[in-house]
Amino acid sequence: MLPTDLNREAIMARRRIARAVSLVLSLGLAAVSPSPAQSSVAVDAGAATLGDGRDGYSFFETGVRFSSLKPKAISADVRLATVPTALASGVLLLAMDLDAAYVAPLGERLYATPRAGVSLIGGASSDGPGCVPGLNYGIGLVARLDGPLALRIDYSRFLFLVDPSVGASTFSIGIAWVH
Repeated sequence: MLPTDLNREAIMARRRIARAVSLVLSLGLAAVSPSPAQSSVAVDAGAATLGDGRDGYSFFETGVRFSSLKPKAISADVRLATVPTALASGVLLLAMDLDAAYVAPLGERLYATPRAGVSLIGGASSDGPGCVPGLNYGIGLVARLDGPLALRIDYSRFLFLVDPSVGASTFSIGIAWVH
């Protein structure tokens, strides 16, 4: 392969990833109920651990979560996340979780959001694109603050469907805008 062919392939891979990200963001926004005082968008940061026990590898991640906070209801919960240090190494790494969540009121301004669903981790580098599907479950704790703001803390557990399967977990803290 000529160097120009490699550059062309890298550009095409970036375009495919950009289209996929646009599609996932659109689906995330559409999946969340548009009714007043129920939808939320959270920006978060935290730690992700790939693997289990002593062989685990931890890294910093950032994400955005689209969800509903309508009490005593099942709704969509969509999260997109990335690992900034991977980008610094020339790898675009994106993770998406598409879950069903139940919003359980714990008090006047406090909610638990247990959830379960499917996950996908996709990446692209100069070597080309790739992705791995998975399953996840988790729980969030949302505390409404004054006005449209809320504090959100989440824990998720993952099983990625490769041979052999790989476990992972994330812990994140974020600020949500509820509208």
